[in-house]
Amino acid sequence: MGCNSSKNKIRPLDEPLPQNKSWFGANIKGQARKLRRKFIKCFKKDEKRSKKAAETAESNLKVTADRMAYMFVPTTFKNVHMDVVKLIILMIALARLLEFIFAINLHKPSHREPEPAQKVSRFRDLAKYPCEEPSRIRRSRDTPPVRKLAVLPPPPSYKCKQTTIVKKTRDEIRLDENLSLVGFDRDPVARDGECFFTAAARQLGRGDPRVITTAQQLRQDLVRYIRADPDRYSVAVLGDSEAFLQELESLAQPGHWCSNLADTLPFVLANFTAREVNLVTSIPNMPVITIEPDGEESGSPIVMSYLNVPGGEHYDAVKRKDD
Repeated sequence: MGCNSSKNKIRPLDEPLPQNKSWFGANIKGQARKLRRKFIKCFKKDEKRSKKAAETAESNLKVTADRMAYMFVPTTFKNVHMDVVKLIILMIALARLLEFIFAINLHKPSHREPEPAQKVSRFRDLAKYPCEEPSRIRRSRDTPPVRKLAVLPPPPSYKCKQTTIVKKTRDEIRLDENLSLVGFDRDPVARDGECFFTAAARQLGRGDPRVITTAQQLRQDLVRYIRADPDRYSVAVLGDSEAFLQELESLAQPGHWCSNLADTLPFVLANFTAREVNLVTSIPNMPVITIEPDGEESGSPIVMSYLNVPGGEHYDAVKRKDD
């Protein structure tokens, strides 16, 4: 009776004994009380915030000259946004509490294992079954239905030659117009430095089938003809006789063309073959240039086309439109 310590204190029989906190009271009731306090705090804050919002709304109210007309200044939605966020947080906390109480895991899927589905082969005989699924394969309940896809045949392969569109220049268009006026079309020749000799050899064979020559043979024949009569053609070369001989040796080389002596080749061709040479040109005021031989003519005229472009001169053979 005289001891004041709480451990040795004598209690009357009618006084109930102190009970220890149970697991339910410690874990469930404790969390429930905490949530209740949070709810109360949030509601108190919301009440204060709503009062402030009402006061600001009253202050933002503006009265116009007409007593019956009122205009409210819109307020921001910041308070509404905060309330929605808090409501979402409370819902998440309540869901976690329910998971803890009833041992429900809302995130884990069910432990039921689906039945193994049979593999459906998509590679079939396309000729027999172009867009059908084989009926002998049974699908399980958990297997999603296979979409029916139409199988199209491969596109046919067309073997055709590749065509290229070449734009003609103004001089080429004028040359074709001048050729059409005299009844000819161009018979193209390669631009390899042998265009004059190739075109001339081709036209000689067309005029007289007995004449058989090539571009290289005709080049050497014309060079020998010039060397046999140097006084007539040396005028085209500036300088002494050595310069003339150097250009003549260069002209004898295959592919050589750009020189002053090469410009005299139409005259040399007319005298060598004793035929009239007609050049259908792209010159505006001179559509046809006629070169007559110094002696008597002994064959049909030689007709060629001449594209007169500075730095891009070119000779082509011609053929009649009827051919």
